[in-house]
Amino acid sequence: MSKTYFWVATLHTNTPNGVRVTSDKGLVTPGLTTGQTRYELYTTVLTAVCKRHGLSIADTVVTFWSLEPNDL
Repeated sequence: MSKTYFWVATLHTNTPNGVRVTSDKGLVTPGLTTGQTRYELYTTVLTAVCKRHGLSIADTVVTFWSLEPNDL
């Protein structure tokens, strides 16, 4: 059985109107057969958050990242 993780991310993006701050959170479960690493989970979540909020990954800086087991 694969463990579920809770993640929180805060991103800063430069826009023509100044810096945009975006925060998001959610749950992610690594693939049962792929055995994703923490880095692979990070890139998967970062890509999804940028897509969801219409941000360019190239113009975005991660200022906070947390990935913890969802044990509560």
